[in-house]
Amino acid sequence: MSFDKILKPKYNYDLIRIGRDNDGGYLVEKKSLENTQSLISLGISDDWSFEEQFLKKNKNTSIKCFDDVLDEKLLLKKIIIQFVFFFYNRNFRLLKKHISTYLSFLRMKKKIQFNKKKISYNDLNKILNQEKNNIFLKIDIEGGEYRILDDLLLNQKKIIGLVIEFHDCDLHRKKILEFLSSFNLTLVHIHGNNFAERDLNNDITVLELTFSKNPVQVGDINILPNKLDMPNNFQKSEIILNFKKQ
Repeated sequence: MSFDKILKPKYNYDLIRIGRDNDGGYLVEKKSLENTQSLISLGISDDWSFEEQFLKKNKNTSIKCFDDVLDEKLLLKKIIIQFVFFFYNRNFRLLKKHISTYLSFLRMKKKIQFNKKKISYNDLNKILNQEKNNIFLKIDIEGGEYRILDDLLLNQKKIIGLVIEFHDCDLHRKKILEFLSSFNLTLVHIHGNNFAERDLNNDITVLELTFSKNPVQVGDINILPNKLDMPNNFQKSEIILNFKKQ
């Protein structure tokens, strides 16, 4: 089965990769990043590589992150648990990883505002009302994105860029297509997340979409996967997306 044609970007745009290799990194349109005044990230778990690299590319950006599980106590708890297990499994690599993550969090919270909060209906609208214009949004909230699509449409004039993961696409196809038809920003990239299971038609069920306001076009033909793309799961091959002609 092929994906709807509206899900395929029309042209090739000036994209750069932001975030770590494989899962956690996304392609964004360069000009929208450079003109961003504030970055709002919904859902980060213990990976803020996207936000860190975004800030390096645009030092004038204010960044606010929202996640319902991340806080300093949780990161410390992981270190303590792994330290106890270290005497049994001698897995120093994993202990070192948790310590490194905690130290990175302490360093980044001086530059980034971390908020422990689960995002649901109308929450995004309240957050965006506190911001001005040229907002870039990164959204990966494991299915909660469908509850805030109306907020995105309501505030789309203030949004300069958007990266969003759509989960369970087989169950929410109509909502995704309705959003794409109403959202005024240009779809500049799409990528299949190969961590996701496939549906009964063998289609991937998680898609990563990137949008931009007035993107810079660098070619007439959009080739997917993009040369900057990486498989989310490095142990599996990249997803090849097929699209309907009509």
